[in-house]
Amino acid sequence: MDLCDLPSDFIFSNIHGASTEMFKNMIEKYIKRANRFVVVSPEYHGSYPGIFKALIDCIGNEFIKDKKVALVGLATGRVGNLRGMEHLTSLFHHLKAEVLSSKPKLSEVHKLQGEHGEINNPETVKLLQDQIDSFVKF
Repeated sequence: MDLCDLPSDFIFSNIHGASTEMFKNMIEKYIKRANRFVVVSPEYHGSYPGIFKALIDCIGNEFIKDKKVALVGLATGRVGNLRGMEHLTSLFHHLKAEVLSSKPKLSEVHKLQGEHGEINNPETVKLLQDQIDSFVKF
């Protein structure tokens, strides 16, 4: 699910019990049916993007509770969204989801990408593959 695909007014039209048909369909397709999530989060002002928190607020914990979550942090800086991964871990624990302990933090991500956005750094590819292997067993 790409947050860019959210309706522009989703924050105001899908909270406090109200919901649009488009939003309900997205939640059904990407959230409700899933038993696991992989959240790839860029660093945004030392944490994760507020739009993601707004999405979680609109969803509520009903469709997140008891699910498993893997986190990947991205940043153009040096710490790969370390603080954002801590914040997301706390958020998901609060919602009673289980978070995989392996949380790759990809620093200077702009230097890891190839021409078409693919990761071409062998160490990073191995790090991500190791996380995937752990998540499958989780």
